[in-house]
Amino acid sequence: MEVGSTNAQEVVFYSIRPAPPQGEVPPLQGPLLNIDEADDAEGGSSPQNSHVVALVDSVEAGVVRGWACSLVDTGGEPLKVSVYVDNVLAAEALAIAPVTLPTVALRSCHLEPRENHAYAVGFSARLPPLPHGRHVLRAFVHRHDTQGLQEVYHSPLTFIESSIEPDAKEILRRKDAIIVRRNAELAALFDDVKTQLPWRKAEAAAARQAAGDAAKDGKQRLLAVLLVHSVRGTSSTCSSCPSLQAYLSKRKRS
Repeated sequence: MEVGSTNAQEVVFYSIRPAPPQGEVPPLQGPLLNIDEADDAEGGSSPQNSHVVALVDSVEAGVVRGWACSLVDTGGEPLKVSVYVDNVLAAEALAIAPVTLPTVALRSCHLEPRENHAYAVGFSARLPPLPHGRHVLRAFVHRHDTQGLQEVYHSPLTFIESSIEPDAKEILRRKDAIIVRRNAELAALFDDVKTQLPWRKAEAAAARQAAGDAAKDGKQRLLAVLLVHSVRGTSSTCSSCPSLQAYLSKRKRS
């Protein structure tokens, strides 16, 4: 994917600040996006080797909001999200803010559904002053398992920085676009729960079983695992099973 590509996205979000900066705003200055640092897993949680689920929920009034959760143990360390605007690092935030999530997102994040409960996986990143006009935003979560960057759902996205509210026609179009966007988000998460989540559980269970069998008698043994992936158009080998790979590496060292 080309850096800064908008994938012909229509504008959904307007960043209209309560107190817009006075005078001309200079271009952003900061570290540039190095796409080579990003993992192959793009867009949240679709690939089976992804252990992070994350998305951008909104860009409004100079603030980027979303949520991110890890499917592997982070030792209590929260996930960090880096936000780039026009390929320049604009803001960073930790996913520690309380946020309510749809049930399918909770299942994808391995969180127990609780009524009227907020989960500490949200992030809120305040953008610096930006010139008026269109901007392309990309957000990446820092993964603990690979130390790489993973682009979140709904990134890249195009937004408009402005001091003028859109007209009634544009507001209505924007509401319809947000509904479509939310439906796409839920569909992607539902696919994750129905297809990728069972796959991750299967590989983790196989690794635990192998470790338990080896611990019973202390004997060294060979491990062969066959996992059948049901998603059309995808393939997998044991190298894409992080939990099994970690177990095999540990056995080799011992």
